[in-house]
Amino acid sequence: MREELQHVLNDVKKKTSLDVSVFDFLGEPVANTGDASLPCRNIRTEEFNDGIYQDEKNKLTYFLINVRAYAQPFRGVIAGVGDMVSNYAYMVSAIIENSFRNFNPDLSKSDALVSILSGKVSVAEVKLMKERYSIPDGTYYVFAISVSEENVGEVLNFLTSFSTSDNDECVIMKSDVLCYLKHVDFQEEGIGISDFAVMLCENIRDELSLDVKVCSGRVVKGAEGFRDSYEEALTGLRLAKIFSYPGKVYSYKEFLIVDLLEELPKNIIDRYKGKLLDESTVAILRDSDMTGTAEAFMNHSLNLSETARSLYIHRNTLMYRLDKIERDTGLNIRVFSDAVTFRILEIIYRMGTNNEEK
Repeated sequence: MREELQHVLNDVKKKTSLDVSVFDFLGEPVANTGDASLPCRNIRTEEFNDGIYQDEKNKLTYFLINVRAYAQPFRGVIAGVGDMVSNYAYMVSAIIENSFRNFNPDLSKSDALVSILSGKVSVAEVKLMKERYSIPDGTYYVFAISVSEENVGEVLNFLTSFSTSDNDECVIMKSDVLCYLKHVDFQEEGIGISDFAVMLCENIRDELSLDVKVCSGRVVKGAEGFRDSYEEALTGLRLAKIFSYPGKVYSYKEFLIVDLLEELPKNIIDRYKGKLLDESTVAILRDSDMTGTAEAFMNHSLNLSETARSLYIHRNTLMYRLDKIERDTGLNIRVFSDAVTFRILEIIYRMGTNNEEK
């Protein structure tokens, strides 16, 4: 608890320049922001008026801090007396209490992880949960896994037994989404996050005969990064569905452009639709053969031979489709910059529309 309170007090100091000392109910120092702790007097709780006690003689203001996980309140001390100092004391007390408002010592480890991943707890509470539930620091791969509701329990049980480390965790985040946290030790550092995602997907398919979709967020160091990485992975699953991305395994990095464009106001997107999406371009974007060919061509690094093989079509057929795309859109996607522009046009076209082909 000392470390977590110190973290909160440091934040208070940064925002307000106030020096604060905190003691437990026995008068033992817990945290402070000054060079030395302010003195703590043995003041009975009933002597506090609305949680405040002002020591006029020593020019100190004491205040109570109620943290849900602890039966007895902590005591805070700041220098000075008067109404303004009382207001500071109320403010600091509220900041500390709010920082620990959701912490419940009776939570199971799975529920604690769900709270961290869903962003329901503060940074200080994350640190407290790390200590209470022995969640180690280190490198983590974070995956969002889409699975049918009727099979979510079966996949959860499998992934729990699949784990090779006691520090790996799997929890249900939604009725059809799991989060898998892979703690990467030094023996596994050679396995990249993308390779591990493929391994997860294939093992679930082979062992359970179930198809799932897996998206990875960024690699993080410790539980403080769980929420952002999981949100990225969840966004990747959502965008893969919206834009009909092929395959079963994705990385959030694949959707950075999409996510960026989604942040633009609707009126700007509509303006670009009007400027860039003429009738012939829309016809190409509605043609699943053409968009599928363009997608495969970009996925194979603009390599003609590999793309033709992957699509099981003759090279000449591929050349014909690429020529048609260039003729109707004005973009030669054999050139990298035009390929990127085509991808952006496709995203803009699909944003906010209900595609007839779906």
